[in-house]
Formats: sequence, structure tokens, C-alpha cells
Amino acid sequence: MEIHTRSKSSLFLTEMIISVLFFSIAAACCIQIFVRAHFVSQNSENLNYAQNLASGMAESMMASDGEYSEIRQYFPTADINGNTITVYYDKHWSACEKENAIYILRTTFEQAPDTLSGRILVSGPLKSPDAKGEVIFTLPFRQHISRSMTKEH
Repeated sequence: MEIHTRSKSSLFLTEMIISVLFFSIAAACCIQIFVRAHFVSQNSENLNYAQNLASGMAESMMASDGEYSEIRQYFPTADINGNTITVYYDKHWSACEKENAIYILRTTFEQAPDTLSGRILVSGPLKSPDAKGEVIFTLPFRQHISRSMTKEH
């Protein structure tokens, strides 16, 4: 009579394949979590910079008392064109020229005799210098300008 015993090495190999498959799936899930965490961190950093720059522009607008040439004192690279002020930023959020811009801070405003109001938009990242980019942060502002604050021309 013959007795056949199965080789224990085939069972071990099956267990090893299942273990490797399980750890491969777990590693893929962990990599996805780390990638998402990186994007969330990057978006949070961009939002933080955008909020700081927008509030800085709003404070500058309030401090200028309607004299927009004074904005250059706070934002030397600002492009002032009528009722629009545009400042360009590179990938490190440093002020730059339009050709190197990744982010844009654009302020549009209206000045009535006793009120200054407008909206500050920070957008990016830009794919090209003429692209609009996604809006990261919006800040509306309104300031009452008293008669003593208005400057005589």
C-alpha cells in the first residue's frame, strides 16, 4: 500500500503569496493616503498665503485713503490700471513679473464720494501667464471715507 503525503512547501508558497498580496494592497492604500495628505497640505498652505496677501491688500487700500499711488509703497510690483490693481506671485509666493506668475492677486474697487468698496481675488495656479486660474480666496471690502480723511486735490 502506498501512502501519499502532500508537500508542505506548496501550502507555504500559497500562504506567502496571499501575505504578499495583502501587504501590497495595504501599501497601495497607504501611498494614496500620503498623496492626499500632501495635496491637502499644499492647498492649506496656498489658502493661508492667499488670505494673508488679501488681508494685506485690504489694509493697504484702507490706509491709502483713496490715493492708490500709495499702494506701491506696500506692493512695489503692483500693476495699477484704472480701478484694478494686480500683483503677480511665483510658486514660492514672492512678488514677480507677469511672465513668471503662478498666482495672481487682483483687486477691483469703486470709489464713491464717501465710500471705498471692492473685491480682492487671489487665484492660481496658472498654467500660462494669460490664464485665469482657480479662485483660492475672495475678500470683499468696504470703507467709509470721512470728509476729514479725503485729500484735497
